[in-house]
Order: sequence, then C-alpha cells, then structure tokens
Amino acid sequence: MLEVIAPDLYVAAAPFRAFGVDLGARMTVVRLPSGDLWMHSPIRIDDALADAVTALGPLRHIVAPSAFHHLFVRGWMDRFPAATLHAPDALGKKRRDLAIHRPLAEEPDPAWGGVIATCHIDGAPMADEWVFLHEPTRALITTDSLFHFIERPDWPRWKRTYLRLTAASGGVRTSRVFRFIVRDRAAFRASMERVLAWAPDRLIPAHGEVLPTGAAAAVREGLGWLLDEAGPRP
Repeated sequence: MLEVIAPDLYVAAAPFRAFGVDLGARMTVVRLPSGDLWMHSPIRIDDALADAVTALGPLRHIVAPSAFHHLFVRGWMDRFPAATLHAPDALGKKRRDLAIHRPLAEEPDPAWGGVIATCHIDGAPMADEWVFLHEPTRALITTDSLFHFIERPDWPRWKRTYLRLTAASGGVRTSRVFRFIVRDRAAFRASMERVLAWAPDRLIPAHGEVLPTGAAAAVREGLGWLLDEAGPRP
C-alpha cells in the first residue's frame, strides 16, 4: 500500500523479478499544488492500490520514465483514462499499443514545472531514461541508472550473488548491467553531473531501498567509477 515519504510524496512497492531475482519495484506518487496526482513508474494495479491513489486526489499524470519501465502502464491508463501519459521517445517505438500523449522533455510539463524537475540520462539510448527531482523535498526519483541495495542476511543466495556480480549492492550504485548499455560515457557523466547539481537529499529508486537523506554524497560516491574519468577536481 502507499507509504508517506514526506508531505505530498508517496511510494508503493511490489515484488518484481528480473534475471531470476526479485529486485522489487517501486512507484512514486506526488500530489501537486493543484491537488492533481503525478505517478512515476507504475507497479501492477489492483483495486486496493487504485482506491488508495484515488483517495489522494485525481490521477492526472502517469510517467513511464524509460524504455524499460512500462509493463504496468496499460492497466493504470485503462483504469484512469483521463490521465495524461508522459514517456520517452524510445517507448513510443517499443509500445505501439500505448497512446503517449506527451513526450518527456528537459522543460517540465507546465502542470508540474516548479515542483518536479526533469533530466534525461544521455549516453544510454537503449534505456532512454529520465530522472526527476521533487523540488520541495529534494527527492531524486530514478529507475535503472541508480539502484540502492544494502545487502541483508535474509536475502536468497542467488539474489546476493547476482547483486554482487553486477556491482549493484552496497550503497547507491549503477549496476554493471546498466553500464553495459552506456554507449557514450562522457554524455552519461555529464547527465549525472547535472543530477548532482540539483543537490538531492533523498533518493527514491525504483529498485532497492529509499535513502532518506544524504543522497548527493551517496550518488557521488557510487559514481566514482565514472566521475573519476573526468580527472581530479579543483
């Protein structure tokens, strides 16, 4: 069910398997000053979750933030047909069955500009990922470019092994799986520098745990493999 992260900021999590591992999935819901709702990376819909969302306000914006995070969009659009679907260009080519109303852009949609900032993650066209900042709470909202897994003793052995092999656990990380699809490291690095310039405090990843504070330092530490390529800092 929905969990309150901060005023007007909510999340809901569900199991999600990839490569035989339950990585979990998390969607984020923001209540805008207008009272309308903005939903990021929807998880599978059911009646209880749909009712919980409806209780917060009218769902007006559904965001499929990358070419990979789209599996459950159709269910939400069918349930809330008045909502506007925002998605990257690559998804429109991949999901011809989805009517994308507004392509994501660096200039935020007027309905949520000033509340939610946007940044395209360049250099990884297969993902075509966009990340977001909820400005009132400095919460960075990501999908696959940044995970946040802290290893737990109750994890199944394969999950522990997989996340170690892909360098996806131990803090805020870009997994080796995502690094593999990065085709222009300089462009990817420049995007991450723009994200860091937001000075985020929270991190709300689609996979892993929410980081309640210290996100900027954690992201910079996790991106050491990438940012160090730019040479020493003054």
